[in-house]
Amino acid sequence: MAEQRNASALYYHFGNRDGLIRAVVEKHSPRPDELRRIQRDLRARHPDPQLVVEAIVGRQREMLASPEGRDWVRIMSHAQLRAPVRRAMLNTLSDELGEPISPSTDALARLVRCHCPGLRSELVQERSFGVFAFITFMMAERARLIDDDEPVIDESRFIENLVDMAIGALMPRVDRGTVAGAAAGSDRE
Repeated sequence: MAEQRNASALYYHFGNRDGLIRAVVEKHSPRPDELRRIQRDLRARHPDPQLVVEAIVGRQREMLASPEGRDWVRIMSHAQLRAPVRRAMLNTLSDELGEPISPSTDALARLVRCHCPGLRSELVQERSFGVFAFITFMMAERARLIDDDEPVIDESRFIENLVDMAIGALMPRVDRGTVAGAAAGSDRE
């Protein structure tokens, strides 16, 4: 019975689940001046993938310090995968003219365009959004471990590994022949 009252109260105040998510996003999203500061910072780090990804991961890492921040990361991990949010993020990546919803996905798209010239626009969008969603998912999982379990590795190793994995997913494929040759060479040593 209590669950019904809670659900009824949520629907009364927010209309539906999307309304609740929208309210949480509006409450915790950076103000326009903060978004512009983040965007300037990320552009100053361009075209170095290491610096850009470290900055994106670093901002989310700050949220792990408090229970409210960890809740925010977990909610955002789910919210960005909802069709309207995902579509809006991808649309601002494709037009490159408007203010991006996410300075982070915008910065990742700029890296992909710079380091993967000739990649079709829809692949740039998919890659940059996918890497951002991966970073956010991994941070949400870390938040869950902090709150409900115990992290397997310490935070600095987690962050270093996350940055490496994100850069690996973002950058162009390595020539498979070169990798195979390097692996064969290391077997001989």
